[in-house]
Order: sequence, then C-alpha cells, then structure tokens
Amino acid sequence: MLPQTTEKPARSRIAIPLYDSKKQYMHLATENPLIEACAKFGVSRDTRDWKPLDGGRSNRCWLVKSEAPLVVKHYNRANASKLFANNAELEWISLTALAPRGLAPLPMHRSSLPDGSDIILYAYVSPLGEVGATEIGTFLRNLHDQPPPMGLPDHKGFERILELCKHYKLECGLPDYRPKRAVLLHGDPVTPNILMSDRVLAIDWQCPALGDPCYDIAIALSSGMRVAYGYPPFSDLERTKFWCAYRDDDVKSQFDKVGPVYRQIIAAYLNARANTLDEKAARAELEQE
Repeated sequence: MLPQTTEKPARSRIAIPLYDSKKQYMHLATENPLIEACAKFGVSRDTRDWKPLDGGRSNRCWLVKSEAPLVVKHYNRANASKLFANNAELEWISLTALAPRGLAPLPMHRSSLPDGSDIILYAYVSPLGEVGATEIGTFLRNLHDQPPPMGLPDHKGFERILELCKHYKLECGLPDYRPKRAVLLHGDPVTPNILMSDRVLAIDWQCPALGDPCYDIAIALSSGMRVAYGYPPFSDLERTKFWCAYRDDDVKSQFDKVGPVYRQIIAAYLNARANTLDEKAARAELEQE
C-alpha cells in the first residue's frame, strides 16, 4: 500500500472546478489542497489538464492529462446511504485485487486531505463501445465467480433484506428465501459503472461486499436506476439477454422470488432522494414487472 499524505499540503494559487448537486461546475477558492496532494504523485498543477467527469452522484472525479491519463477521485463521506456505502478503503481493496484480473482499473495512489477526506488515483479507462444487458450479465457472472478479497463487509442475504426494509420503513412480503451462496458484490453495478474497453470492467467500487448475487442483479436490471441515470428501462428482450449472459438458472430462480422485494427497496431509496428525476425513477421501478 502506498503511503498516505498526512502533513498539511502547501498552498496553491490555482483553482480547479468542483462538481455541485445541479451538475454544474464551480470553482473553489484559490488555495486548493487537492491539487497539492495529487502533485506529490507527479500530477499536473495546471487546471487546464483537469477535466471534470460527469456521471457520479456521490463523489467528484477528474480526468487528468499526463503521459498515462488518470482519474482523480475525491470522496464525500456525507453521500453514503444505507443502500450504497461510500468507502475509499473498500474501493482501494477492490481495485488492488481486481485490476490484475481485468475487472477494474489499475489503482495508482491513495491519500487524504487535511479535512480527512480521501482521494484515490487510478488509471483512466477509455470506453470503446456501448454497454448493454449482455455485457452487464457477462461482467456480473465473471465477478460473482471471483474469490473475494479480504476485508469486505458481509451482507448476509436475508438479514440484509430485513435491515433495508426496516430502514426504509417497508412492510415487504418477504419470501422464504435464503441465498445458496455469498459472492463478491460490486454493490452499485448501474449501467454507467460498467465499461466496455478491451474487456468488460467496472468503476466506482466504493460499496463492495460479500452477499446475495441477486442484490447486484436487482440494481443492474433496475428500471428506476436506469431512468435515474438517463437510460430507458431494459426491455423484456434485453432482460432475456442478460440472463443468457449470466448463465445461472439457480440464481435466476432465486431472483424470481426476491426481485419484487429488492424493487421496493430501490424505489424507497429513490423516493428518499426527493428530487423530480428520482421520483420519476421510483415510479419506473415500481412499474417494473
């Protein structure tokens, strides 16, 4: 593990854009500890080399020009939720374990800022094509077959469902359901987090766990999460393609039982975000068959 920055970074006179809740970019004051923390790893101080990346809802990311382009990810711990953790340590563990297996970008450096917030730098992956249900099914099947790295939380399937239902005050009609095995979960395999490069891999590993494979699948197939990120819901044909790529009839049978409960949980999460787009997404989730 690379050493973390502990001393107070020197002051910078350069401002960089940050990402706000309205998906607009604004500037910090001219003193910027983020640039200084990254500069210790050889990252450019020139803000013209820093391009904000759109898409993320929890953390701020930039693509930084260099001989080998990289992503700087700055974590906002306040954006964690009961459904989606936001843990830089878990992301570092996942990147370190899964990059050599071709399932995640290559981690480069990690550090922290004087305010205690975390940053991770990893190799930029340039998308080469559209990701559909087949690619997502292929990725999740590959991931769920991987031996998990040490240090991940254990989301026991049935207990996790009960915990989420209680948190979101749901009276779900729980099926007689026990996952047959615990697998390595991405935790947030929404469409924009799955990339097609020279292989299919994923980004945003801040909420991995051990648990029910149906948990990942419910999020990946979620109509509500698709709408929340600007995609149309998967059609019946696309869902069939997903299951053909995932190739596990036992998990499909389990998902048929527990899928409706996960849909209620996802809809409750979207409703709790209380904005117009997510209210529309929540309706899409509940209308999903």
